[in-house]
Amino acid sequence: MESNKILTKKVHKSKTIVVLTIVFLTILVVTDVWGLIQVVRGDVPYLLGIGVALIITLGIIFSYVYAPMRITFSENSLVLHRGIGKKQFNYSDIESVEAFNNKHIALRICGIGGVFGFVGRYYTEGIGHYFSYVGDYSQAFYFQLKNGKKYLLSCEDRDFVVSWIKKHIE
Repeated sequence: MESNKILTKKVHKSKTIVVLTIVFLTILVVTDVWGLIQVVRGDVPYLLGIGVALIITLGIIFSYVYAPMRITFSENSLVLHRGIGKKQFNYSDIESVEAFNNKHIALRICGIGGVFGFVGRYYTEGIGHYFSYVGDYSQAFYFQLKNGKKYLLSCEDRDFVVSWIKKHIE
């Protein structure tokens, strides 16, 4: 836990995310188990069955590792806590921030589209290419770093968070 932590906001998961996560995890786990049963019965070659099971398992783990969980704010930075690990953004590196109200369709370039969140490289009109860590688009905010990188994050009390960041980058 950071000693200079002032504020923590949870990344709320929308109903869409919760349903997609439950449905896809159920399908993936059932497929994994069914595939392994087929390997044991001898109906599927060992390497193929184990390979598919490994790919499915790694996909689930990868989805969880990058899933946004909460954001902590201090006087100097915001820290995105993921399933495993964290990503820190110093306020001094942030050029601009605003609430995300884009009505355009987001195109996923590479990433996860709903299991534990919307995570990865996306594109939408108005913003262009950006990296997303979103649990609920209605709570999303967008910021651009001085080096040109763009991020879309979400957390509870988005409007307060946007004003907090604006205060700290000015």
